[in-house]
Amino acid sequence: MKISYGFLISLFLFGCATVDKNIDTVHPNEYGISDDFNGKIFSIYCNGNDMADAKYVDDKCKEYMSEFAHEKGYDFFSVIGQDGGTKTSVESYTVNTPVTTYSNASVYSGGYSSYGYGSSTTYVPQTHHYTITKHAKGYLFVLIDKAEKNKWQNYYKVSDYYIPEEKNKD
Repeated sequence: MKISYGFLISLFLFGCATVDKNIDTVHPNEYGISDDFNGKIFSIYCNGNDMADAKYVDDKCKEYMSEFAHEKGYDFFSVIGQDGGTKTSVESYTVNTPVTTYSNASVYSGGYSSYGYGSSTTYVPQTHHYTITKHAKGYLFVLIDKAEKNKWQNYYKVSDYYIPEEKNKD
């Protein structure tokens, strides 16, 4: 059996767990939160593919929040609210499965005999079912700096989840 390298590379690329993100600005009054945050409250929704388990989606979501906080110049963020879910669906595909039948026969007539052997292949469609499970996580979070971190019971340090790449200094 011959397998091309292109097929293996595409299998590797498409077989990896990925998480898509969507970060939105949140208007604090919509959530009953005071306006003291001056546009530092955001929501993030992370949706994993069928290869990403719940922990991986949660970790990637925290990494994305850390990266976002770093880009905005903050060292910490705090989670105000969260939700998550799992979506399961059943998909199916049909393949044509070969079924080969064999036959043999012999004929005797007037002192002569003849023997024959043959086979025929027919293709029978078969449906296979598989289950797809996708995990999602949503957070409502606020960006906080070092001076504000003691005001929060739960906060996350950006450097625990995200380490920016150093730029070449050429």
